[in-house]
Amino acid sequence: AFILSTVGDAAASALVAEGARDPEHVGAAHRRIAAIVGAILLCLVPVAIVAASFLPLVFGARFDETAVTVFRLFALASLPYLLVTTAVGRLRVETAPRLILVIATTSGLLTCLLIVLAAGLGGAAPGWAYLLANLVAAIPAAWLVIRDRASGNEKKATPVARHEFDIPKSVGALK
Repeated sequence: AFILSTVGDAAASALVAEGARDPEHVGAAHRRIAAIVGAILLCLVPVAIVAASFLPLVFGARFDETAVTVFRLFALASLPYLLVTTAVGRLRVETAPRLILVIATTSGLLTCLLIVLAAGLGGAAPGWAYLLANLVAAIPAAWLVIRDRASGNEKKATPVARHEFDIPKSVGALK
């Protein structure tokens, strides 16, 4: 199920690359990438949840119902995780380190805290903690999309040290 989260990571990397190419339209690229990858995940997550029932057949008796539950929770968590990773990717382009810190720290610390607090709730506690932490971290991430949509304008990104990537004219002629 964790492989579904890597789809969000790949989308965030694509967003950073797209934002570096066209920083003025990073907001539109963020919404487009989140929508496309979100649609893909909306198709894959239900398949993973149903397929989880068959995992004990593949891995044997060691893969009990608790493991199936954790697998399903991690699959569900890939949806809010997509919002978190694409928002962080966008903020990397917009050079907004404070918001990156808020989103990333919220997700990481809340996951750790919830795992510790829920330790007595059984083996599925890490799955519940991971899902809840990503849902909470997705709130500021979703705010980026809502903010742009409500204001009707794009925030112009100003990547740090963009001048370091300027290609000399002699190298540019090779293109």
